[in-house]
Amino acid sequence: MISTAAKKENVKYPKFPEIYPRLDINLKFKRKHTLDKGALKCDTDPDYTSLNYCDSGKECPCGLEHCHILAVPSLTTGSVIGEQIWKKGVCTPPSRTCNGPEDCPDMGEVHSGKVGASCVPQKETGRAECKYGMGVIIA
Repeated sequence: MISTAAKKENVKYPKFPEIYPRLDINLKFKRKHTLDKGALKCDTDPDYTSLNYCDSGKECPCGLEHCHILAVPSLTTGSVIGEQIWKKGVCTPPSRTCNGPEDCPDMGEVHSGKVGASCVPQKETGRAECKYGMGVIIA
């Protein structure tokens, strides 16, 4: 939400002796999705430079709707100062095909935490798909 504004006004309607409150409310939101031909599209490009820890895809931002489960849960900070929370995975793009490693972005950065990605051929489909590592790399 970007901003909120509320204005109260007392109104007297014809044929009614009482005074009634009237509220004018103005809410402004930052748009995160648009509807394009029946499908939701992100308004901004996904941030591949930081890790978003998750337990399910519902916790992930637009464009990174998949919660990739790691081999070992990771400790992350919560919304309260000093709060520590264990999370099972990191947010990654949904499953997608690739032609080479350049089509599969790594998640995060090596100094703050990174999950590597590679383009792996799938025997069942004959196509290659992006696959993410099972652990967080920190240097």
